[in-house]
Amino acid sequence: MCVTVRDLVNCHINVFFQKEQMHLLDNNGKPSLFNPILIATLSTCAEMERENIQYRLNSGRRVYIEKGGQLGRKKGCIKSHEQKEEQYKDVLAYLGKGYKIADIAKLTGTSTSTREFQIR
Repeated sequence: MCVTVRDLVNCHINVFFQKEQMHLLDNNGKPSLFNPILIATLSTCAEMERENIQYRLNSGRRVYIEKGGQLGRKKGCIKSHEQKEEQYKDVLAYLGKGYKIADIAKLTGTSTSTREFQIR
């Protein structure tokens, strides 16, 4: 559920923003005339900051790659299907017998989010 400032004002819900020392509604329960301008300004500043952070991160990544660095998983860290079958042979055996995933996780000491559960 996404709630915006406009939704709050339309529902006559007053919110106090401590840092800005600002209420959405005045003492009479009416929307303040100044708040939409302030909120739009702060929103624009936040968007510019996000774009600036993204630019700096991408710039740093580009320089790292240009200097020979590699991003992503290291080679060899992903197991082959055969290696996974060997590692999780007990899990696969229980799955073949129709055990519940939660029971198998307890019996084998693996997590219920183990990929072998999701493959079947």
